[in-house]
Amino acid sequence: MKKTAYYALKLALIYFFFASLWILFSDQLVNVLSDNLEMYAWAQSFKGHLFVVITSVLLWGLARKNNRDLERASDIDTVTGLHSPSVFIRRADTLLRRANAQSCYMLFVVDIDNYTSVTNKLGFDRTNQLLMGVAHKIDTPTALENLTSRVHADRFACLLMLPDVSEMTPYIDRLHRQCNQYLQRYDGEITCSVGVAVFGSDGEDTTALMTAATRALNEAKKHKNAVAYHDIHLTEEAQKRQNLVYDLRQAIDNNNIDIVFQHSIA
Repeated sequence: MKKTAYYALKLALIYFFFASLWILFSDQLVNVLSDNLEMYAWAQSFKGHLFVVITSVLLWGLARKNNRDLERASDIDTVTGLHSPSVFIRRADTLLRRANAQSCYMLFVVDIDNYTSVTNKLGFDRTNQLLMGVAHKIDTPTALENLTSRVHADRFACLLMLPDVSEMTPYIDRLHRQCNQYLQRYDGEITCSVGVAVFGSDGEDTTALMTAATRALNEAKKHKNAVAYHDIHLTEEAQKRQNLVYDLRQAIDNNNIDIVFQHSIA
């Protein structure tokens, strides 16, 4: 809103100063060049039409520039600094059109569980800080191809290319764990869920992959703090890994097993 008002004021001031200078100097020029009444009337008419043409072109140029500036500003999410959904889809489609059968692309969606209660607990400012932190965790600079967007108030989408398909599930498990660890710095009960779709088997364009990843996310949200793949077999494997980690932590907490660190000297 402030930017729109600024652009409108800027446009009005430019028009005001240009029109004022035009009236002042063009009248003086007409008085100097016009020797008789007929020539004076013709010069005044020509001056008026020329003013309309010049100001029309000037206003068109300024309005076009301001619209481009506003569009550019709306391409970036103001809270996280990530791409807007429209830019994300456009750039993701460009990347996927260049992909081939060997390309290991996946699109995953991260969603904060019980977001409404989270915002009620933390308040506006701390919630924005939390969102910025999650965005930073997801938008990792280490990936070969990494495109991230905030697609909803508490939802992030990322198109990622990995060197090999075998790295997909370890990457998602690590990301899920890191995001949860970050979220629980704010409150021990905050968790997130992840839905994953794979290029090729789940879709070959951004819209299809987003649909598949969202369906997977909806399944993950039924359990909370879960990872789900559009491929049901991958989801079952992810659930087994998650249960194994949970059981291991419970056993450690209950002192049912001991962890021994051994240091060997060569």
